[in-house]
Amino acid sequence: MNKNEYIEVLNRRIKKISREEKKDILNKYESHFISGYKDKKNDDEMIRDIGVPIKISNEINVMTALHDVEKEKNIKDIFNVIFSIMGLSFFNFIFIGFSLFAILLFLPFILAYFIAISVMICSPVILFVMGIINGFDTISINEVFEMIKGVFLGLILTLVGYYFMKNFFKFLTFYLKWNLNIFKREGI
Repeated sequence: MNKNEYIEVLNRRIKKISREEKKDILNKYESHFISGYKDKKNDDEMIRDIGVPIKISNEINVMTALHDVEKEKNIKDIFNVIFSIMGLSFFNFIFIGFSLFAILLFLPFILAYFIAISVMICSPVILFVMGIINGFDTISINEVFEMIKGVFLGLILTLVGYYFMKNFFKFLTFYLKWNLNIFKREGI
């Protein structure tokens, strides 16, 4: 592989990055080759020193995806970084694959959690509609207390869910950064 092929592989494999940033990255690697030529090195020696372009492009894609997740936490960016990390090594593929499978197994419980919270918080509206349809005299004090209890429980569960998701995203970002650092250190 020569310099032009190396740069072309990087250019094709680096994704989801602005043209200016991609151009800067490609220029940086091209300058590595130029400085290597000044030191009387051939292309193979420089590629051994710099690293394999596929691994470097995977690493750049992961760093870009991690930056996007830190900047804006949305499902698309999270899945983008997860699949980018999965591409770094076979262990990551297996570990994250099993984690995604576990999330799919718990998906019915997660959906039930969100539905239950919605019903609890909307229980005053439900009770009011029942009062309009059946008459307000059919609503007992017990139902009013149950409605108040449901609203408070729904609000508490909403806060618990919010802080759980917030800390889950922090943990996920920490794990992915840690994984990327291990990948860089070991040169997997």
